[in-house]
Amino acid sequence: MEPVATDQVTPPPPDKIIPEAYGMLAMVFFALLAMTLFSVFSQKGERAKPNLATELANSRLLLAQEALISVERTQGGVGSGLLRKQTDESYQTVIDSIEKKASAPGAKRLLVGLYAASGRKVPTAYIDESPTQVPPEVIELLVNKSKDPKDIDAVANWHPTSTSDRFWRIGALRCAGAENRYGNIVNVGAALGLGVLMGIGGLLAVVGVVILIAVLTDRAKFVSKLRGFACGPLSNVMASELAARASVFLVLYVASSIPFQYLSIEKWPEGASTTARGLTILVVALFSAAVPIFGRRGLTRIWGKVSTSEGFQVGLGGLAANVPVLLATLPFILVLSKFLPDASHPITNELSRGTGVMESLAILFVGSICAPIAEETVFRGMLFPALSKVFKSPIWGGLAQAFMFASIHPQGPAAWVSLMAIGAVCAAVTYRAGAQWPSMLLHGLHNGILLLLNIALTNL
Repeated sequence: MEPVATDQVTPPPPDKIIPEAYGMLAMVFFALLAMTLFSVFSQKGERAKPNLATELANSRLLLAQEALISVERTQGGVGSGLLRKQTDESYQTVIDSIEKKASAPGAKRLLVGLYAASGRKVPTAYIDESPTQVPPEVIELLVNKSKDPKDIDAVANWHPTSTSDRFWRIGALRCAGAENRYGNIVNVGAALGLGVLMGIGGLLAVVGVVILIAVLTDRAKFVSKLRGFACGPLSNVMASELAARASVFLVLYVASSIPFQYLSIEKWPEGASTTARGLTILVVALFSAAVPIFGRRGLTRIWGKVSTSEGFQVGLGGLAANVPVLLATLPFILVLSKFLPDASHPITNELSRGTGVMESLAILFVGSICAPIAEETVFRGMLFPALSKVFKSPIWGGLAQAFMFASIHPQGPAAWVSLMAIGAVCAAVTYRAGAQWPSMLLHGLHNGILLLLNIALTNL
């Protein structure tokens, strides 16, 4: 008898980690990390110039404090004396910081105003070295200690817009003993906006502390609600695929930034360059998630699904919990900034120098929409599960992707702890929801609030 023919079934390939995928990821990541560290520590480009972005922000907060003192004084409030003392102490802190960067453009001009506004003796050399077009009456009050009512009227009726010139005006009037002539020191609309945003931040911090306490005291309940990775159950092959996708993104991310270095972007309409850069990064992230790798497409699978109500609950809860976590990391930034380059970002530096309406809107669009979608897709959608599989723990995988997320940001090592905290919280939200859009919501609102705070400060 002839043997009966049977269909030959090819056994599936063994479910093993593909070392090449992780090897490529490690190679690309460390190359990008080296480039980032070189840009931070090298004495070339923007980083080579002393940067006053932080000091300008703190100076504008001093303007807000001066405005509060002025209102308290005119209303006969008893709190103006205490606030005056606290403000003068803040002046000294800001002055000390700027003195260390006295070679920065505009530093000495700002120092003249801060010295005078705080009631300190103004170094004559700083006045001589500060190119200025202030009214001559300002110099009369500052240098010659004039008490002429005409000089005081001229200075009181002068309404400069730059931060430095507003301190020159405040200082001149203070030298003349005419603090009651300060008038409107800040933009009222920007001050109200800043107050509202700070109030929102404070409320989120309180709610966040409550959420963290609830999670820590009833951890079993929190764990029981964890849905897992947004991509669902994770095989070794799938983890390798996600690692390969992350490598594709990192390579394309670097490659896509090269053309912008050779384009005449200064000739573009306001906001066009920022928008183009943001959209490019978003397209690169979506392409990296969707392109077939190992015969699979991945975008919808990487993003996962969760109900709208639960997604908003988890995303907004994560946003609140993120605030006290970030506040806890601020001391690390302050300490590390003493030994490492300042934790500065090109976008916040640009905002501190002042931007137009279209550029500000472009920055908000990129920072609160494009960047969160792209970064959550790559870091929490690809790297988080891929690294968790290698480390055999979502906790260690979450921390590993958080480090990668932090280390390739332009702020530098001084900000790594804070950036890692954001990345870890976003990973926790993704793992809790089993989907990515809640962490995108958290990330977008976080960036949006910080950018609006910067915009409000710039326009004070």
